[in-house]
Amino acid sequence: MSRKLEIRTRMAEVQREFAALGAEMKELDSVDKKAASRDRYKEYLFKIGTYGHTLEDAEKIQDLTDADREEAHVGLSGLAYTGFEGKSQHFAYVMMKTKEEYSRVQNILIKLEAVEFLKDEKVKDKEKYLKILLGEV
Repeated sequence: MSRKLEIRTRMAEVQREFAALGAEMKELDSVDKKAASRDRYKEYLFKIGTYGHTLEDAEKIQDLTDADREEAHVGLSGLAYTGFEGKSQHFAYVMMKTKEEYSRVQNILIKLEAVEFLKDEKVKDKEKYLKILLGEV
């Protein structure tokens, strides 16, 4: 009976040690991931807020921080994003390497919005959005 108690006690100790080591590994992985992300996005120097496909005015361009780079990722649009607010993920910042990229980002978002309207079955007049995609507007 005493041997069973010894084994159970030792198993509990091993479980606690395993949990502590697991938490330490998670922390180390997180630090490595953040460092890699900072390095991956080091060329990006600026950010501009976007809500859906609507970009904020160029006057609101902000400097990018290392914290922004740590949580950055490339979205389906091909643009680099950071700073999602909450779970809705409607507001975010688009990262830019130079302030001059603002017009390019704005054009991309306008075209993405046009694609969304073309996909929407409720929108009947789609000619306007086709012209946007073809660059006629």
